[in-house]
Amino acid sequence: MRKVRLRIPPEAGWQSEAEWVWVEDVGNGRFALRGVPYYYYGLSFDDIVRVELRDGLPEIVEVATRGGHSTYRLIAKGGFESEVARKILKALTDLGCDVERNTTSHLAIDVPPQTDVHAVYDLLEKGEQSGVFEFEEGHCGHSLRSE
Repeated sequence: MRKVRLRIPPEAGWQSEAEWVWVEDVGNGRFALRGVPYYYYGLSFDDIVRVELRDGLPEIVEVATRGGHSTYRLIAKGGFESEVARKILKALTDLGCDVERNTTSHLAIDVPPQTDVHAVYDLLEKGEQSGVFEFEEGHCGHSLRSE
């Protein structure tokens, strides 16, 4: 495994210009994403990407195949130590989600293809409505009910 760069466009509103994510070589110049992007939109765990050297650094340049995962980001107003936050995070992991902590106030949630993304979304809305955190969708790789 190795890390590759994701350039974050200025319009995304994040302070960083790039983030680095873990990938695994799957052959033919393609790599499987093995981390959950915290700031970059449009990618999720297990997506297969193409990487090129840009400015001497390995950088993701396109998605070759989607892995079926979805990515959500949570930003806590006072950290994730409240009882409500702990219950929601436990419920997310009980559903099969992977929770990756970036800072004390930022989390990335990986929702695997077999997990009910609607149940996950309901939990995220509950946390937001309770005032514990705000959330946003980084990428939805699940089929939705209307599809």
